[in-house]
Amino acid sequence: MTEERPVDQVLDLLVYAPIGFALEAKELLPQLADRGRGQVALMRLAGRMAAQQAPDGDVADTVRQGVSAVLDGLATLLGPDGASAGFPDAAVVAVPTEAPIDGYDDMTAREIVALLAGRSNDELAAVRAYEQANRARSTVVNRVEQLLG
Repeated sequence: MTEERPVDQVLDLLVYAPIGFALEAKELLPQLADRGRGQVALMRLAGRMAAQQAPDGDVADTVRQGVSAVLDGLATLLGPDGASAGFPDAAVVAVPTEAPIDGYDDMTAREIVALLAGRSNDELAAVRAYEQANRARSTVVNRVEQLLG
């Protein structure tokens, strides 16, 4: 392969990339917002879980450790130049250890899907994270994605 000249790199950055972004913005912005919304929901969930598991007075330290672990996971997923290396959905980064619904582990995908309607985005994000970390049933994950989207 031939290396790009600096002029071509500048043109890509200042001319072609903004034009491409403008043409794709209608489709990209909702996807980016969904990813950001999912990440915020996971951080809230991580904070709540840390607060529940920490003895009184240790909540701040526990939250700091949890956020640090999540950020370490993100750093591992990113390539050395900071670019995404097949970056998965944000829900994969934080993995809850407790089932998001009582009896979840004994339910079929059909039973879980029937319980998803009407749940908050935080609860749906927790279901998605737990499902992806455990059984990874596409029926459940796809339904959560539809409800979040």
